[in-house]
Amino acid sequence: EMLNVIYPSCAKITDVNAEYLLKLADRFQIKMVIDQVEQFLIALTKLTVPDKLKLSDQYRLVKLQDHCIGSFETVEEIKKMK
Repeated sequence: EMLNVIYPSCAKITDVNAEYLLKLADRFQIKMVIDQVEQFLIALTKLTVPDKLKLSDQYRLVKLQDHCIGSFETVEEIKKMK
């Protein structure tokens, strides 16, 4: 899956393979894949904000974390995360 993202076949990143790709890309230090998955998670995914925050923390995805935090509109929403 990860090699399909790197090489010209341009395999799609999906909600199903995003976490797996992050795990592999982090292990093998392939920043290009990490960046692509982060952009996918920001723009297109149907994952919940708590799931996205978990991934942003686990894989040090600063842009994703900022996006998730910026999506909160009230203090109550933040408290629910706790």
